[in-house]
Amino acid sequence: MSTKTTIQRAYGKIVQLTDAHGVAWQRDHICKPIFEPIAHIYPQQPGYLDAANLGLGCGFPVAHAQVQAGETVLDLGCAAGIDSFLARAAVGAGGQVIGLDITPELVARATRLAETQGFSNVRFHCADVENLPLPAASVDVIISNGVFSLLPHRRRVFQEMHRVLRPGGRFCVCDLVRQADLPADLLEEVLPFTGCLNGIFHVQAYLDDIAAAGFPEATIVSERKVPVPVGEGEFYQGLYAVGILGRKN
Repeated sequence: MSTKTTIQRAYGKIVQLTDAHGVAWQRDHICKPIFEPIAHIYPQQPGYLDAANLGLGCGFPVAHAQVQAGETVLDLGCAAGIDSFLARAAVGAGGQVIGLDITPELVARATRLAETQGFSNVRFHCADVENLPLPAASVDVIISNGVFSLLPHRRRVFQEMHRVLRPGGRFCVCDLVRQADLPADLLEEVLPFTGCLNGIFHVQAYLDDIAAAGFPEATIVSERKVPVPVGEGEFYQGLYAVGILGRKN
C-alpha cells in the first residue's frame, strides 16, 4: 500500500471517529500529546471554528505568516479546515483562501462547514500537494500545519510552492522535526505515539529542501520540544514542533 493511500485511509477513519464521537473526543484521543500544549491558544484566534479543529496541527502558520487583508492564501493539507478558516478571517472579503487535502472525507467536512457558515471567500479541493492544481505566481501566502512529515516527496512540494507563489510571496510550514537521531529500535517503540513519526526528518533536511526549491532563505520562527514517551517515566527528547518561514524573491 502506498504512503498516500495509507494517509487517505487513516485520516478518513479520523473523520468517521469524529462524526461518531465529536471533535472534543477526537482532540482528546488522536495526537493529544502533540496538540494539547497549544490547544488553549486556538480558540483565541479570530475566525476560529471549533467543528473544524480536529487537533491535528502543531503550530500557528497563519499568525507566523502574518496573513493580511486582501491576500490569496493556499493551505496545504488543510484537514477539516481550521487554519483555512483562521486565514479566511485574516484576508477578509477582499481575499480568498484555498484549502487542499488528499483525503476526500476531510475535504467534504471542511466544505460542509464553509457552506453552513455561509463563507464565500474560502473553498476546499481534494488534491495531491505534490502537483498543485494552480497556475504559476497565483498566491500570496502558503501555509501548512503538521503535514510535511507525512509527505513522501517533500522537496517536490517545496518546488511546487515556489512555482505558485507570486514574487515576494511567503510561506509558513509548521511541522514536527528531529533535532537528534532516533535509533530504529526506538522508532518502533514510539510509533504508537504518532503514526507519522516515521516520516519525521532532521530540521536541516527541511532547510536544504527549501533552498533546493529556489527560496533564498528560511527562518525558524517558533520551536517547542515535544517529549515522546519511550518507557516508564522515560522520554525521547529530540522531537520538536517548529514553524519555518520563507519568502520567494
